[in-house]
Amino acid sequence: MYRTRLQTSLAVASVLAIGPVLGCGDSSTATMPQPSQVTASDDAAKFWEAGASVQWNALLRDLIAAKTVKPNQQANLRAFTYLSLAQYDAVIAAEDGKDKSLHPSARGAIAGASAVVLEFLFPSDATAFEGAVQAQRAGPRYPGESRTDFAAGESIGRAIGTSVVAAAMTDGFSAPWLGTVPTGPGLWFSSATPPAPPLLPMLGQMRTFFMTSGSQFRPGPPPVFGSPEYLAALAEIRAFSDNRTPEQLAIARYWAGTTGSLVAGFWNAEIASLAVSHHLDERRAAHAFALVNMAAMDANIACH
Repeated sequence: MYRTRLQTSLAVASVLAIGPVLGCGDSSTATMPQPSQVTASDDAAKFWEAGASVQWNALLRDLIAAKTVKPNQQANLRAFTYLSLAQYDAVIAAEDGKDKSLHPSARGAIAGASAVVLEFLFPSDATAFEGAVQAQRAGPRYPGESRTDFAAGESIGRAIGTSVVAAAMTDGFSAPWLGTVPTGPGLWFSSATPPAPPLLPMLGQMRTFFMTSGSQFRPGPPPVFGSPEYLAALAEIRAFSDNRTPEQLAIARYWAGTTGSLVAGFWNAEIASLAVSHHLDERRAAHAFALVNMAAMDANIACH
C-alpha cells in the first residue's frame, strides 16, 4: 500500500469512488490544447480561479479528449490518480518550506510535480507540459501569492513528482501475466471459442492506496454454473437485455464513458467544478482531487 499523507482520509474517500468501466474511447480528432488555454485569465485575482491543481487537471482532461487513440479506462484513471497525488504532496511540501518572509509557491510546486508525472505517463507530450509550466510561471497571481517564490515551489514539486513516478514504476499495474485462459462450460470462453489475451489480468494485484490489498472487500463466489440461482439470474439479465428501451440504452452508453476524457475525466471535471464553486484553496482542491482519484483507483483494483 502506498504510504502517503492521505491514508488518514480513508473515511472521506470511501464515499467518493467510481466503478470500473473497461474499453477504449472514441476517435476524436481534436488537437492538443496549447498552454495558454489552460492558464488563468489575465484578470484572475481570486485563488480559486488561479488554482494550479484545477488548471493541470483540466490540461490532462483536454489531452485525453484530444487523443484519437485513448488509454484504456484503468490507465486513464491511474494517470489522474498519480497526478493528483503528486499535486497534493507537493502543496504540503511547499507549505512546510515556508519561512517568515518568503515561501515556496504552491502553484509552482503543483506545476513542477504535474509536469514530471505527466511527462512520465505521456512522454510524447512533454513539450506541451513544459510549456504549461512556463505559462503558469509567467501568468497572473492572486494577491495572496505576492510573497511566494515560484521557482522554489517548482523545484520542490519536481522532486515530489520524481518520487511519485518512482512509486508508479513499481505499483504492479503492468505486471506480466504468465497464466493461460481456461476454457469449458460456464467460463467466459467456451471450448469452441479461441481464448483472447485478457485486459490487465494482474490489476487485482496492483498496490493499493487506501485498502490493505485488492482482495480486502472481495465478496464470495457467484452461484455455481447451471444451478437454479445461476439460471434465475441469467434469465433476469436476458429479459432486461432483450426488452431494454432506447432511454435505458442511452443511459448505459452515457455512464460507459467511452468519449471525451473517459470515466475518470468525467468525475475529475465534477471535482473541478465543486472546487471552484466552493472556493477551495490550493491545498483543499488538491486534496479533493487526490481523495476521489485514489479511492476510485482502489475500487477498480478491488473489482479485478
